[in-house]
Amino acid sequence: LTDVDGDTYHGGALGTDCDDTRPAIHPGAAEVPYNGVDEDCDPSTPDNDLDGDGFDLGPDCRDTLPSVNPGATEVHYNGLDDDCDPSTPDDDLDGDGFGSSTLGGGDCDDGDPDRHPGAEEVWYDGVDQDCDGASDFDQDRDGADRDLDCDDLDPSRHPGAAEVWYDGVDQDCDGSSDFDRDRDGSDRDQDCDDLDPDRHPGAEEVWYDGVDQDCDGSSDFDQDRDSVDAPPVGADCDDTDPDVKPDIWDEPGDGLDANCDGSDAWGEVTGGRCDHLGARGGWLALPSLWLLARRRRRR
Repeated sequence: LTDVDGDTYHGGALGTDCDDTRPAIHPGAAEVPYNGVDEDCDPSTPDNDLDGDGFDLGPDCRDTLPSVNPGATEVHYNGLDDDCDPSTPDDDLDGDGFGSSTLGGGDCDDGDPDRHPGAEEVWYDGVDQDCDGASDFDQDRDGADRDLDCDDLDPSRHPGAAEVWYDGVDQDCDGSSDFDRDRDGSDRDQDCDDLDPDRHPGAEEVWYDGVDQDCDGSSDFDQDRDSVDAPPVGADCDDTDPDVKPDIWDEPGDGLDANCDGSDAWGEVTGGRCDHLGARGGWLALPSLWLLARRRRRR
């Protein structure tokens, strides 16, 4: 037995050192792949085709993974060249220049070359051509789809938008008049206060509160519309009767103070004379006195 290379392993016919001239070659040495040398003197330790898939390094583009070799089937989107053929795509199967979004490439449909980032969007067809993930029914990108958005080309118009009053544009898409801010059914040109829904033509008037609820422009202190206000603004002693107000004829003895002077007539007959309240009252009492005298003579 000899140990020419001094590696403590004997060579020769009875030794175990398969190359007694090279100290790096002996049983137990680390096998160095792909150098054509049997370092560990064990023919069962592969120097090539380390993964045992039947393909040596070269044709086998990854000799440490038995599923990768020239005879394998390409598995898409796993980041491996399974069949060791660079012309077989693992990604961007549709050839549109964008890798699949599953691998961070951004292509939301790697089987359709018309769908990728930057593609022209075809609105309202239910397909996301530009792969931005937004609704295909919201062209102005205001968060409201076309079935709710009254103008899907204007991002300032959608349900919930701030209404700009009196510009003729329905920003909040509620379908109401842009000229009826208080939503009482009357536009500003007819509504005397478009900030108060209790004031509009046809509203019930609350008398004597100083507010014109029905917007008719008349005094709030003239309920009977006889052009004379009730106290404290005016002197109408019965504001529910248009035939009762100052400065009109008061029929004597009818129990009604028609002229609001505090008595039942313009003047009263006392002591055989006309004690009038004024020149007009005295003259107007004369016809009544003449009729009374005739009745007495007939008796």
